[in-house]
Amino acid sequence: MSEFEEVEKKLEDDIVRRQHYVPRCYLKAWVDVNEHLECQDKTNGNTFTPKVENVANQQYFYKTTPLTGEQLNFLYRAWIEDSQEPLKGLLMGWLKCFSLKDEFWAFCKQVKWEAAANWLEKNTEEKLFSVIEGKIPEWRTNIETFSPSYWSIEDNEMEFILWVVLQYIRTPLMQEKYISCAKQVGGEIERLSLNTQNVYRWIFATRLAHNIIMSDDMKIFPLVNKTGTLFITSDQPVVNVCASYKGKGELTYKDLELYYPMSPEVAILISPRECYTKWMPISLNQVQVDYYNKVIEQMSQRFIFKKP
Repeated sequence: MSEFEEVEKKLEDDIVRRQHYVPRCYLKAWVDVNEHLECQDKTNGNTFTPKVENVANQQYFYKTTPLTGEQLNFLYRAWIEDSQEPLKGLLMGWLKCFSLKDEFWAFCKQVKWEAAANWLEKNTEEKLFSVIEGKIPEWRTNIETFSPSYWSIEDNEMEFILWVVLQYIRTPLMQEKYISCAKQVGGEIERLSLNTQNVYRWIFATRLAHNIIMSDDMKIFPLVNKTGTLFITSDQPVVNVCASYKGKGELTYKDLELYYPMSPEVAILISPRECYTKWMPISLNQVQVDYYNKVIEQMSQRFIFKKP
């Protein structure tokens, strides 16, 4: 095998085929000693206990499609143009990241380097997520131990908030809503929005995370569960508690309060409630735990996950 063939094989082998939209390292908080978790399928009511690596994934979920200059300009005008520095620079960074990927992909196709083009198409966003997902165990530990010194470091808090919003927007449910909203508007918006969800979610998440961090009202704090009922999670693990359903399941956001179970015993809430102090743990009673579990059930797309 030539050196070039070895490189091509490494590229092909490096492509992740079953790409998770809820990370395995996150879901491991709900597994038993054999790495199984309880999974309920809302569509038929069936309950089963799969291995953690076999849930919350789709084949090539993060596959990207090269965007046209017109689409990149649309994303700029819709989500970046009205921003102020330093946020504007951060958002432009995502646009440049994906446009450079497209340029390199086009070059690889031109010189018929299919292995590299295939890697760029299927693996770029998967690799982006894998970098940030690597910090989940660290975040979980410092939430469970209520480490004020860790969370007083601005970068730690900023990275975590960005992650929460990314997890909120990255799922199939939210991807479907993005596509559905574009179709409802129709016309040029629908046409230009086609296949832009990969770039959009990073821009949206960065905008929202920045607004949360800069807001004097939004606070983040742990919810502690010492009841006999464990927190559950789902294929939509971050939910907007303030969301309400209208008509046939149409979601209307009246406010923002993000709930994210981190383990069966600890969750976090990002909320503007004045009665709470930032990073001060709140101990929940049975009624409150039942309420948050119900919210997770209702806002899941299909699968609900529990500790066996």
